[in-house]
Amino acid sequence: MARLNREDRNFTGSLPDLKASVKATEHQTKVIDRKIFIVETHFPKVAAMLQRYAVGTAKLRNKGDELAKTITAYAEEESPSLKQGLTTMSECLSAIQDQRDTEVSKIEEKLVQGLSVYDTKCKQARNDVRVSSSLSTREVKSFENLEKAQMKSTDRTRIARAQAEFQKASGEANRSLRVLREQMNEFESQKMRDVKQIFSEFVVCEMELLARSMELYTRAYQGLMNISEKEDLEEFNKTMTFKPTQWGSAPALSNAGRFLKAGNGVDNVLEEFCQWKKEGCSDYHDVPCNFTSIATQNLAKTKMDPETLVVSFDPATANSLGDIDKEIVQLALKQAEKTLQELGVRVSQGYKLGYELGYIKGVLEHVLKTVPESEDKEAYMNGYVNGYLQGMLHSFKQGELQRGYSDNNRH
Repeated sequence: MARLNREDRNFTGSLPDLKASVKATEHQTKVIDRKIFIVETHFPKVAAMLQRYAVGTAKLRNKGDELAKTITAYAEEESPSLKQGLTTMSECLSAIQDQRDTEVSKIEEKLVQGLSVYDTKCKQARNDVRVSSSLSTREVKSFENLEKAQMKSTDRTRIARAQAEFQKASGEANRSLRVLREQMNEFESQKMRDVKQIFSEFVVCEMELLARSMELYTRAYQGLMNISEKEDLEEFNKTMTFKPTQWGSAPALSNAGRFLKAGNGVDNVLEEFCQWKKEGCSDYHDVPCNFTSIATQNLAKTKMDPETLVVSFDPATANSLGDIDKEIVQLALKQAEKTLQELGVRVSQGYKLGYELGYIKGVLEHVLKTVPESEDKEAYMNGYVNGYLQGMLHSFKQGELQRGYSDNNRH
């Protein structure tokens, strides 16, 4: 007897031929089952490992952010050149963590999810296989009933009914098998496309991270190589230099008078001020000009407000001084202004770089008013003024204050 043709709905072949055809269908079903089993077994594992990979990358990202913050905090306490290099490194390290964060998001939202949907797809495919298998089994049973009716019954109606049931079962089985093949072809095609896309995106993520990291680490390396040890050591040595901020705190300077003309040191200034006080001068405009001190002569020339006296430092009367950084000048001026203001002496706006003799006036008046009669007022005055001028001269010497102010610049 001819082999069973599954497309022939009026098939009247033998049961063995039908069973052989069903076995072929079962083989195909096993192959499909195997493919589904592979996906069901390995896709969840791959998705879980990708998720763990994302978690590990996220932890590395967090540690990188913490390291960047720690380096930034350290850089804030360092010298300028080292601070700049460390700041550049910290910024680059932080940018790399941003790239890692992008990779983590892509793995979790696209790659892991792309694999996770196959749990539902596999369940649907297995359901389709079960339906197709049940229809094939039903086809075999209906054919057995048809053969029994043909062999044992002479009732043509019963035979016709059995044959109709078989044809119906055979048609449903054929359609189910055809649909199953189409579905599995689509399942396999989609699976391969998804696997290709998922892992290619993963590789692209890694390449982007690697390329971005290479770029940023190169920039960080260049920033570190640009750290100037010489500049930072110079800055360190400057900070090591002691600059007194209170009267008398500077070390004694044996050459304190070298910034003034000979014979016009601290003692001479004090002597002239004491003489000025004894003669009853009440206004700076009344200061006599017959003293030898250049400081006193300048005092008379200024014709300043009685509450403020500023005599600018004249480089022509001092040894040559080197140029200094403007920031150091500003700091020295601010400190001098603060010291004077603490004593209640009003400093004129825009005053030039120089000795603040107005401070001496303030000290004299303060000491004369507050020191008990039993004390040596002149000794107090000498100590205050000498300490202040020594501190100023010490700052001038350490900073090598600028030599650019002449009489035309004075107030």
